[in-house]
Order: sequence, then C-alpha cells, then structure tokens
Amino acid sequence: MDQSFSFMNVLVLLLFLAVMAWTSFTDIRSRIIPNAVIFPAIAIIIIIRLFHHPFGFAYYFAWGLLPAVLMLVASLLTKLKGFGAGDIKLMLFIGLALGGFGGFAAFVLGGMLSFLYNSARFVLFKKNMMESVRVAPFLFAGSLLWYLSPMWLVPLVERIFE
Repeated sequence: MDQSFSFMNVLVLLLFLAVMAWTSFTDIRSRIIPNAVIFPAIAIIIIIRLFHHPFGFAYYFAWGLLPAVLMLVASLLTKLKGFGAGDIKLMLFIGLALGGFGGFAAFVLGGMLSFLYNSARFVLFKKNMMESVRVAPFLFAGSLLWYLSPMWLVPLVERIFE
C-alpha cells in the first residue's frame, strides 16, 4: 500500500482500520462477520479504488481478488469447513484495500499467526487444533504486520544482510 499521507490514503487507512476492528470484534464475540458491515465496506473501497489506485488499477482489482479466491478454493476443498463466507468477503475487502501483494501478505501472515495460536492452544491446553478459529482477528493482525513492515521488516532485513 502506498503509505504516503495523501487524503485518499488516509481515508483508505481509516476505513480499513474501522472495518477490521469491528469485524474482528464481532467475529470474536459471535463468530459472525456481518454483511451489514462488510458489503458497504466492499462497495466503498471499490468506489475509492476506481478513482485512487496508486499502484495501478489491476494491482487492486485483479490481484486484490486473488487472496479471496484462494480462501474460497480452500473452503470448497474442505467442504466449507475451512473458511466461512464472511471470512472470504473480508479477505476480498482486504485485497481491494491493500492490493494484491498486501492482501496476499495479510493472508499468509494471518495464517501463520493463526497456526502459532492454535499450536500454543494445543500444547498448553490440549485443545483440538482442528477446532474452528476466528479468522478476522488474525487477518487484521497479518494486515497490520504487513502495513507496518517498512518500520520493522525492512530494517531487520537490511541488518541481516549488512
């Protein structure tokens, strides 16, 4: 995501943070990502991306759809036990907001965080690792890790390769 502080970038960031915080809260509380929140958010981000696409239109639309399609395929392969429809719609919102690489990074980082969480639950509390996990908070955390990566990842990589 272009992280300069233009009005549109700040608007996208504020919308993104609000939607992710609310969907994470509702996913934790009731295991639901409400359509009343996610559909308007998707519509708003599509309208914004029609006029504001710093990395090109395809980066947000074509590549932004890829993470949601990957979640849909994973859900279908697991007979709809992998990800719920709300998770897939949320991933669509993330892909459109962050663009292809950002959406994919949020998907991968969120998945890694979810795996670590489930592993810790299994080791510490003997909880079933196949038990359903709320995905929205991990996608939010993965998105934030990617978005803030210039502050921590770039210096880390530079330090490693000095």
